[in-house]
Amino acid sequence: MKLLTFIMLAMPQLVYSGMLLVPTPQLSAHTYFDWCLRENYSCTTDVFITDIKNKKATAFNKLMDNVDLNSETFNESFRNSILHILNTEDLDISQLHMLLALFAEHNAKYPSLLMKMLENELIRLSDIVESSTAYDKASFVFIFKKPISIEAADKIKTNLVKIPIYLINYNSVPVKTDSASFKRVIRKPLLNGSCRNYTLDSTLKINNWTVLHEKSCVDIAVEKPTREVRY
Repeated sequence: MKLLTFIMLAMPQLVYSGMLLVPTPQLSAHTYFDWCLRENYSCTTDVFITDIKNKKATAFNKLMDNVDLNSETFNESFRNSILHILNTEDLDISQLHMLLALFAEHNAKYPSLLMKMLENELIRLSDIVESSTAYDKASFVFIFKKPISIEAADKIKTNLVKIPIYLINYNSVPVKTDSASFKRVIRKPLLNGSCRNYTLDSTLKINNWTVLHEKSCVDIAVEKPTREVRY
């Protein structure tokens, strides 16, 4: 078996404390995940989604702590509060269900055509997310802190809200978009430069990382085509 080459590089800002294994643009997903999992490094996709999972839903928590359907102040601000939460915070699927339950209770007491439309839109979105159980671990969409297939995400379209959506790929910078304008986008490589002078994209504030090549820099310089590693 031809050994893959590791080149150690670093960025000054520290957000992630483990050792991230970063693939070169030409490295196949199969080869990358084989080495990443076997050598006990952290895989790019795991680090990306962990960062999103760790984001706090502060406005959501505040809303749920202060629910009072008998309060005029609460009900007057309910729609704006809900829209702010849905458009700006990364909720998980259980928090979405809590919002839907609150919607149903609120709409029963204070009927509103617009809020009913919003509730139906969120129910449809929830159905799409929860029905997508199979996805490609090398390239997928992350919404409500849950991975879904790109094909499932293609069905997403909202008119009243802009739910945060992330496009995750093992060898590209995560792309943040939303449910109102979701589409497949041109991906930005994780690495800039080449071989010995690779630098990690500056938007990824990660200190400890190393590059996984499928051949040495000398091999890359003298051989024109790249080849998949053969086992």
